[in-house]
Amino acid sequence: MIAEAELAVRGIHPVSVVHGDAVDQETDNLIHRVLPRLAREAGTLAGTQGGNDYTTYLFAGPDAQQAAVRFIAAASEEAESWWKITPTAQPKFR
Repeated sequence: MIAEAELAVRGIHPVSVVHGDAVDQETDNLIHRVLPRLAREAGTLAGTQGGNDYTTYLFAGPDAQQAAVRFIAAASEEAESWWKITPTAQPKFR
């Protein structure tokens, strides 16, 4: 995708998580506390963007690509079974 290529040229590697709306306290905690913590632990987090049902994490720095890979692995361990986690700037809903 062009967006990913443009970001990669700038040294930014995105990961999008389609998580839906928080329907209970546990899901809210996963979305708003656990995922951001896992992203920060994975590497240099340049920022986030998103909406009610997804969040895109942007990793930067010399280790950005590996940070994205680490985040995908860690987030996959915590995620609900139906969540979609992709190394893309735009969320994949299907």
